[in-house]
Amino acid sequence: MKPTNFLKQLSIFILFISILMTNSFAQEYTLTDDDVTVENGIIQFCSYSFEIKDIIIPNILDGQAIIGIMSVQWNGVGVFEDKGITSIQLPATIKTIGAKAFKNNDLTTLNLNNCTQLATIDFDAFLLNQIYALDFSNCPLLKKIGSEAFSDNNIQSINFSNCENLEIIEYAAFFFNHMPEIDFSACINLRAIGYEAFFLNGNLTSINLNGCNSLVEIGWWAFSSTSLSSVDLSPCTSLVNLGLGAFDETQVSNIILPTPDYAGFEYWEDNDGTIFNAGDTVSKVYGYNAKDVYTPVTFTITNDGSPIDSATIDFYNRPYATNEFGMLELANVLQGSYPYTVSAEGFADAEGEIFVDVDSISVTIEMSGLAVEEIPESIAKVYPNPGTSQMIIDFPADYKHGSIELYNNEGKLVLKRNISSKPTIINTSKLNNGIYFYRIFDGEGIINSGKWVKE
Repeated sequence: MKPTNFLKQLSIFILFISILMTNSFAQEYTLTDDDVTVENGIIQFCSYSFEIKDIIIPNILDGQAIIGIMSVQWNGVGVFEDKGITSIQLPATIKTIGAKAFKNNDLTTLNLNNCTQLATIDFDAFLLNQIYALDFSNCPLLKKIGSEAFSDNNIQSINFSNCENLEIIEYAAFFFNHMPEIDFSACINLRAIGYEAFFLNGNLTSINLNGCNSLVEIGWWAFSSTSLSSVDLSPCTSLVNLGLGAFDETQVSNIILPTPDYAGFEYWEDNDGTIFNAGDTVSKVYGYNAKDVYTPVTFTITNDGSPIDSATIDFYNRPYATNEFGMLELANVLQGSYPYTVSAEGFADAEGEIFVDVDSISVTIEMSGLAVEEIPESIAKVYPNPGTSQMIIDFPADYKHGSIELYNNEGKLVLKRNISSKPTIINTSKLNNGIYFYRIFDGEGIINSGKWVKE
């Protein structure tokens, strides 16, 4: 064989191998209708084998616009959890990335540029990946980043610009990463930075809180074990709670307490009960709470002047019950405007809004009766009621999935579960006997609420 022919054939062979390898490494897979189960636009399950690790989720699957990836409970397995995924292209229609959705994969990048509708990233959504950069600037509707959502990654840069609707960063959301700086100045509605939210970010030297005048809480150890050398809390004029050791194990020498501008503030108090004034320089080790901030609020629910026992008052983001005198007394309500809804069996719901200022407030609400035939039938049936060891929830055939929250008589959330099977059976054996209040949600909001009694 002539050398020229040999070299030509060798060149063709090398080119063929090069093309083959290029196609192999660049190959992406777009999920199809056969790969997924979709209900109401939410991906419930994926059966794809993940032989190809670079995944595209299209905007439409099974004839439905994809608005979310299902959340699972703490002991559940996420829809795309532990699949070895190396890249993911999310649909432009997505609003919710559910709990554990992409937990424990091999993601190094996360492109959110087309996620303009994204509102919620739930707990553990991207836990245990290798994502090195996050840019939320094209996610103007983002409201919540859930617990441990990006914990144990390799995040070296983060961009919150254009995130004016972000309200909460939950527990350990960015635990153990490597970002050098964080700029929250665009986060004008940020209310809470949770417990250990940025704990163990050893490279973190700078945080910018300018514009964070809605921030109410910085949780325990939120920025502990970082390389911060200073922190300016002066823009945080709504701050009520500065958690224990929020800036401990850093180069910060001390903290200057901010000057709140809300009604009712009088002084700061640390964990030992020591009192400080706004503007005082204090230790970074302790936690600090604003005092005399809260106002007592009393509701009295009546009909023709007679008290209504066990009326449900949905107020301050949770349901409460009136006592035998038709009263609900809340000692600690933060100043602000709050809507309320009062419901009781046999009466039309009463809705309104109150403005809470410094002085205590008493509200009397007179309920109007409904004729029996006017009482609306519940979308979901909850039984037996009273019950003992279990609660059964049944709903119409066209109801797909949702969740239930159960509160005790003091308004404390005691149980939260996803519901999808028909019927759903919830174990209540560990709950104390007494009166509870439930709220049932679908993808759009509350569809049913009521009282449930455990005997």
